[in-house]
Amino acid sequence: MAVSTKRRLLPVILIANDLRSGDVVFYGDDGWTCDLGRARVAQDHGAADDLEATGARSMARQNVVDAYLIEIEPTTDGPRPRHFRERFKTTGPTIYPHLGRRFGAAQAAAAGE
Repeated sequence: MAVSTKRRLLPVILIANDLRSGDVVFYGDDGWTCDLGRARVAQDHGAADDLEATGARSMARQNVVDAYLIEIEPTTDGPRPRHFRERFKTTGPTIYPHLGRRFGAAQAAAAGE
């Protein structure tokens, strides 16, 4: 977690990969979840720092790898990553969007929603 939250646009969420399954996970109120809609959203730098510390602790416990904060845009359907890399990461790695882990999310990402 080399990038300070002070340089990020808010709001942000915490994203990582589950160490056992490799799935993309998000930190929510009940811990790590595969559901982007349940991710805890940090609206200020203090909350973002808390999320960042949570990610560091989870990596130290070897629950997740590559935990970092991502900028999101709030939508009526839940948080949407601002950057293509994270939008792609949330839909699942495939060249066929209808085969992705999150087909609905892949459709929205492709449409630029």
